[in-house]
Amino acid sequence: MIATSTIMLGLSAAGLALSVKGNIDQADAQKDASDASKRAEDARKKQAALQYAREQRKIFRDAQAANAIGLSNITNAQAQFGSGLPGLYGQTSGALNQQSFDLAQNAGIGNEIFSANADVAMAQGRAATAQGWSSLGKDIYSSAGKIAQVGSTIWGGPKQDVGLYNWNPIANVNQKA
Repeated sequence: MIATSTIMLGLSAAGLALSVKGNIDQADAQKDASDASKRAEDARKKQAALQYAREQRKIFRDAQAANAIGLSNITNAQAQFGSGLPGLYGQTSGALNQQSFDLAQNAGIGNEIFSANADVAMAQGRAATAQGWSSLGKDIYSSAGKIAQVGSTIWGGPKQDVGLYNWNPIANVNQKA
C-alpha cells in the first residue's frame, strides 16, 4: 500500500514538474517571440524615419531645382527685375511648405501606429505570462486532490476519494490510529 502511494506521489510530482517546465518553456518562447516582434517593429520605425528624411531632402531639392529653372527662364526672358521672380519664389516656397507639412503629418500618423503596435505587443506578452500562470495554477489545483489522497493513504487517513475542499490535514494528523 505504501509502495503504491509512493509511486502515485512520485508520478503526481513528476507530472506537476513536467507541467511547470512546459509552462516555463512556453513563457520563454512567447517572450522570445515578443522580443523578436519588438526588434522588427524598431527596424520598421528606423526605416520609416529614414524614408521621412529622404523624402524631406527630395522636397527641398525639387524646390531648389524649380527655383533655378524659374530663375533661368525669367533671366532668359530678361524679366528678372519684374514681379515674376518674387512670385516664383513664393509659389515654390508654398509648395515646399505644403509638401513638408504633408510629410510631417504622415510621419506623425506612422509614429502613432508604431506606438499602438508596441502597446499591442506588450499586452500580448502580459497575456501570455498570465496564461502561463493560469495554466500552472490549474495543474497544481488538479493535482492537489490526488496528492492529498496519497498523503492520506501514507499517514493513515480515511480510505475515500479526498477532494480538495473536504481534505483537512489537521484532522488526519490528530486522529488516533
